[in-house]
Amino acid sequence: MPQLPPEIIDAIVHKVDDITSLKSCSLVSSALRIASQRSLFRSLTLNGWATPPNYDAISTLLEESPHVASYIAHLSVVLPDEVLSVPDIKSLKRALGKLSSVRWCMVDGGTLAWTPAFNAPFLRFFARQRMLQELHIDSFMAIPQDVLLELLIAAPGLSFKSTSIDSASSLRGRSPPNWARIFSRPIRRLAVEAYSGTVSEFLNGDQVAALLGGMSFLSVTPGCDESIRLVRRCAETVEHLRFNGTAANALSFLRMPALRSVEFILSSEDLADSWLGDTVQEMLRPEIAPRISRIILTLSTDSSPTLNSGGLATLDASLTSVQPLAPQVCWRFGIPPASDVTLLERLFDCVRVGMPQFNASGKLVCEQSKEEDSREGYLYPC
Repeated sequence: MPQLPPEIIDAIVHKVDDITSLKSCSLVSSALRIASQRSLFRSLTLNGWATPPNYDAISTLLEESPHVASYIAHLSVVLPDEVLSVPDIKSLKRALGKLSSVRWCMVDGGTLAWTPAFNAPFLRFFARQRMLQELHIDSFMAIPQDVLLELLIAAPGLSFKSTSIDSASSLRGRSPPNWARIFSRPIRRLAVEAYSGTVSEFLNGDQVAALLGGMSFLSVTPGCDESIRLVRRCAETVEHLRFNGTAANALSFLRMPALRSVEFILSSEDLADSWLGDTVQEMLRPEIAPRISRIILTLSTDSSPTLNSGGLATLDASLTSVQPLAPQVCWRFGIPPASDVTLLERLFDCVRVGMPQFNASGKLVCEQSKEEDSREGYLYPC
């Protein structure tokens, strides 16, 4: 019986999302074993919350089966909210030392402060990942400035959430940074989210300005002044902009000649004031963003389908005032999986009724967002 090409086997096995079935497939033949293990080990979590942490078990697995390391493309490193023991640090270093093909990485610091003990495991790991496309840093405190520089060049796509810089640290008095190496890897996609204002402040410094020269995607929290400075710094090149939340006052913008889409991530309460309508109206001035073609409004809702009618009316008036130049507007709703099946349609109706003039233009779209809240794909326009 002729063998199927490996590409066909990979495509078939890739459709299997049941771990038990994949394990069974891996025992059938060498061809299925490779395809099954590639799916089984595509994602890996080094979990410091496990009892005991699985760092040692994973490092042993990678030592006994070194071929598995090349299959791991997605890596999550979760640290506990307490200082790691010396053996755990060594096991973490051993595990990370076996990996070189990671394309997506998330490190959850568990609100720990960065210490020199993390330099060897993490910075050497990042330096080896030539295929790394996204790095997500979550809940790490007091990162020294020289360490942050290394993180900023680890991948072209970066996100920081609940992360702070050590205010006492400085680039002075340390080995001079290799600026040529640093500026050879500019940031293309960046998200600086809640409680990461010191990261934005560092990025607004003149010494790292060249890192932002080719920014195409930027996600910020508009209530943070440093985040808005970051938007202005990237105004010339940014093509896709995301605002996570609202601010006290409408924003003013520099000219953004490359901007094609903007997304607002909102709560139901955010529609109660005029901030959204005022900000949209400012952005749609022809001299600000002449190429903008899409606005996405992403709204997480509870069981109530009622949206603030005043906010919808303000937005309707803002968009209608710039017709026929207004872009497409897409409302995207994230609703609980167990919600009434009619909830989504009722939300759509609320939008259409609340924005009658713009709805009549044919540019109003409503859709359901993905149920899961994943960082994968977070650094790309929706």
